[in-house]
Amino acid sequence: MKRILSTMAVVCALALPAGGANAEVKTFATAGGWSAFGGTSNNNRMMCGVSTSGGGRWFGVKYFQDNEHLTVQLSKKSWTVKDGTKINVKMQFDRETPWTVRATAFHMSDGDAALEFQIAKKEIATWVNEFAAGSNLYIRFPDSDVEDWKANLAGTNAISNRFGECLNAMARVR
Repeated sequence: MKRILSTMAVVCALALPAGGANAEVKTFATAGGWSAFGGTSNNNRMMCGVSTSGGGRWFGVKYFQDNEHLTVQLSKKSWTVKDGTKINVKMQFDRETPWTVRATAFHMSDGDAALEFQIAKKEIATWVNEFAAGSNLYIRFPDSDVEDWKANLAGTNAISNRFGECLNAMARVR
């Protein structure tokens, strides 16, 4: 397994530009309805992530170089939000204890309304393990009239491994 991780880290490192003026993100793996990606963000920082989309919705998890947290983003084409608005969100992997967070509304680069929150460094391992082992993700928006989401987690075990490989590659490129 370590040989596979080392080999994949090298492959991922090649997909992570060392810098530059423009964002360049490439998808390097897919599993189920999930994709793993990496590259350079709009603010010229290396990043790794996973995402899924469908039905006008997008769910993404990103790690930006030198952050102390994961960034989780949810977007839906039909949402209308005011940037900076705080919205309560509950995420639950299968029957695990729900994650309760306070998300901030913003607009994606394509104009779609979105919510963003962080998973603190001390909680990342637990969150990723639940994500990788789960069958379904339930996202609820208490205190609002936003409809609940249900996401199929088929493929997240494999895609989480690839996300980890990207993170290892990022650490080696520094």
